[in-house]
Amino acid sequence: MSEIVCITNRHLYKNKEGCIRLYGDIDSGDTHSILKNTLYKSEEDILTYNLLSRVRLWIKCRVDKIILREKDLEVSGYIELAEKVLKLCKGTDTECILHNFADAAAVFDCKRIHFPLDMLYRQPQSRLEGYEMMGVSLHSADEIKDLEDYINKVHIKKENVYINAGHIFETKCKEGLSARGVDFLRDICEKSPWKVYAIGGINKDNWKVALDAGAYGVCLMSSAMQYEENTFLKLCDDIHKY
Repeated sequence: MSEIVCITNRHLYKNKEGCIRLYGDIDSGDTHSILKNTLYKSEEDILTYNLLSRVRLWIKCRVDKIILREKDLEVSGYIELAEKVLKLCKGTDTECILHNFADAAAVFDCKRIHFPLDMLYRQPQSRLEGYEMMGVSLHSADEIKDLEDYINKVHIKKENVYINAGHIFETKCKEGLSARGVDFLRDICEKSPWKVYAIGGINKDNWKVALDAGAYGVCLMSSAMQYEENTFLKLCDDIHKY
């Protein structure tokens, strides 16, 4: 059974169907109560509502992990959003992994975090020892040895680490940058001592290629944020069975 990781980008999905009552319907669990003739409070409230609606869909599809990756937010805004997403994931089979904001992880005592490689190297060792799951983004097989040496140095348990390798296919999220391709992914998978998740342009037409190259699972962002519910349900079902 292959794993599915959904990565958030609240700017990729915009629900244009009417207006909403801020957060009340979300907290009650009714993601379809979009009320007509009610004013949004702000653009950020729209983005948050839409993202939380997507998170509910992902949980329904039993995705394995959600990485809350909202790079444009300040710490305070990220903490506010993280509280809502962590609440939705609590008690489900879907794990919420915070991204980059170690301060937010500390606020909620969240033991799951994902770092870009350069940010990982800037973290205090005392903080890193507390994580039960830590993801790292890699863009070259040459980075594996340095990362392995660093992880051994700071005494992080190897079994607590996974890596995202990409970007594998062309994607608008990396417009102007050439995809690294399947051979790159295969090389990473052969050399990595950790689970590897393929990221970048993964969709309903190419996910098998990534898994056949040796990836433990796939990361979905644009497809996760934009596919219609039935399409996404089928995609998740197919990947989980593969």
